[in-house]
Amino acid sequence: GRDSLPFKQSLLDVWKEMETLVARGLTRAIGVSNWRKKDLEAIWDGAAIKPCINQIENHPHLRQPDLIKYCEDKGIAVASYGGLKPLTDKRLANTRLMTEVLPRI
Repeated sequence: GRDSLPFKQSLLDVWKEMETLVARGLTRAIGVSNWRKKDLEAIWDGAAIKPCINQIENHPHLRQPDLIKYCEDKGIAVASYGGLKPLTDKRLANTRLMTEVLPRI
């Protein structure tokens, strides 16, 4: 129910506030970070301005093909972060990617 939501306002209500920043000339576009498909769906129909980009964690150990496809289908650019995470995360250091694949590159 409503009590399980992490914020007091709905995503659409917050999105509408972000749209006012565009209307006031304070920004030219609105993007999001770490939004799931269901988050994007929650605002899509009610948004006058659609998100221009979704920045997500994306690397060989965390692929998000369904989310990327959804964004592509909706015309939302995707920016990835964490591309070097397998190289810097000690928990991933002994994975096949690191021990077998990377040395061959």
